[in-house]
Amino acid sequence: MTYPNPVSETLILEKDQYYLNNILSSEKILLESIYKYQLFDFEGNLILSNNFYGKVTINTSKLKKGKYILRITQNEDKVDVHSIIIK
Repeated sequence: MTYPNPVSETLILEKDQYYLNNILSSEKILLESIYKYQLFDFEGNLILSNNFYGKVTINTSKLKKGKYILRITQNEDKVDVHSIIIK
């Protein structure tokens, strides 16, 4: 999930987290996937990039207003692409 869109100050990225039941106890084990986000302007220039687990907030207040492309990869494999508007 990526919100809010359009965004003015803080963009939030949330990805699913999965748990395994531990058969030796009642505890749940969190399986954390490594995600990477990349924010590009519409000319293809990389503006921001970072790794995260589960949830991250991105400060967009100092970015120029306009349209951006957000690319999210999971463990260097699965790709999600979003169009983001910064106002």
